[in-house]
Amino acid sequence: MRSQRKRWIVLLAVVAASLSLAGTATTASGRGQGQTLQVWLGGILTTSTSGTPFRKWVDTQDKLFEKQNPGVNVQITLLPADNGQLAAKVEAAFTAHSVPDVMMLYAGAYTTAYQPGLMQLNKYIDATPGFYKSFVPMTWNFACTNFDCKNGKGYIMGVPFDLGGFVMFYNKALFKKAGLTHPASTFSDLYKQCAVIKGKGILPMIYGDRDGYATSNMLTSDLVSYFRPGDLQRLLAQKLHFNSPAFISSLNAIRGLKTHGCINSDASSFGQLNSDNKFAAGAAAMVEGQPQNLPQFVGALGSKVGVWPMPVSGHGPWAHKQAGNAIDNWVIPNGAKNPTLAWKYIQLATSKRMQLLEVPELGSPPSNLAAANSVKDPYVRYFARLTAQAQIPELDQAVPNQVALVLYRYLNQAFSGALSPSSAMSHVDQTMAQANH
Repeated sequence: MRSQRKRWIVLLAVVAASLSLAGTATTASGRGQGQTLQVWLGGILTTSTSGTPFRKWVDTQDKLFEKQNPGVNVQITLLPADNGQLAAKVEAAFTAHSVPDVMMLYAGAYTTAYQPGLMQLNKYIDATPGFYKSFVPMTWNFACTNFDCKNGKGYIMGVPFDLGGFVMFYNKALFKKAGLTHPASTFSDLYKQCAVIKGKGILPMIYGDRDGYATSNMLTSDLVSYFRPGDLQRLLAQKLHFNSPAFISSLNAIRGLKTHGCINSDASSFGQLNSDNKFAAGAAAMVEGQPQNLPQFVGALGSKVGVWPMPVSGHGPWAHKQAGNAIDNWVIPNGAKNPTLAWKYIQLATSKRMQLLEVPELGSPPSNLAAANSVKDPYVRYFARLTAQAQIPELDQAVPNQVALVLYRYLNQAFSGALSPSSAMSHVDQTMAQANH
């Protein structure tokens, strides 16, 4: 896998310097005077605003931690949900030497990019008997240098929190109305289903690609059907390019959702969170999503919610496998005022107790092995089975951060038709070359 290289392009550094650290809303869950543990929530927990299932889990975690550690107040700061803004905010904090005690970050390159600013956790892990082996094995590597934890002997900078990949959620009632049972497994068959669903006056799929996230999710899921063993490593080493037949063929298949009338006409300017809300409101038959969408969708639609693997367009050896990995990591920044307390916070957050509470509130398959083996929820168990088939990780979490941020933008332009897939991917290749210098 890739080695640690230059982390940020000049543009991102300029944006980071321009952001004010005082701009993010902060709330304290603790009360009274005492020691304060500063917790910044990135990754999936950026959306844990008041009243959400995510926030319910956070509040439960914090209250239990405060009870176990009398006199400690947990103070929560939500990082921006936009990946570019989040990255700039975190980079600015490191530059200003104004860091929290503990953070959640997306796993993979969204963690390893900050290695110089993150505490190596091996000493804490080694001093906690059985800790490393208490996690689902595949979750650890996206928290280590070169994405290789070397069975606990590598450089570990994060503790995995959850795992997952992307799927197609569908509304069983709307599919039944159209005379269908579930989404198609290939793009060509999905286009045909779209015509049938539209014929019943139903929007086949709600698609929110304003930030490029929807197309990124669809692309990674489809690339599994083109990739062969070693292709991801070749991509990271620039021996396989973004402007290659696999990427272009996959992008053309995804663009077919637009040309075949499967999606809303404003998909390229429509936000991903808005598409989630529309699906939850019953406004479309399908939406691409991840495990963390479950609480919202099941809460709104109940037994109408169905889950199906993403469609594919390739015929490679992994055509019916999945993309997936650990999604989020807990990390402790260098310079944290309370690193020992931060480690206790991480231990609690990744304990069997809190991870089982995570299932109904966050929808994620747990990283804790005992919790994962105890999950009863059929949806989460289904996600866990799919993730167990993962052959490649989510692409935007594997490439360098600055490449992922550029990839989102150009995928949006390729999907919208503003650029050809080849032209868009050539721009991404240029950024990849810059990142590797």
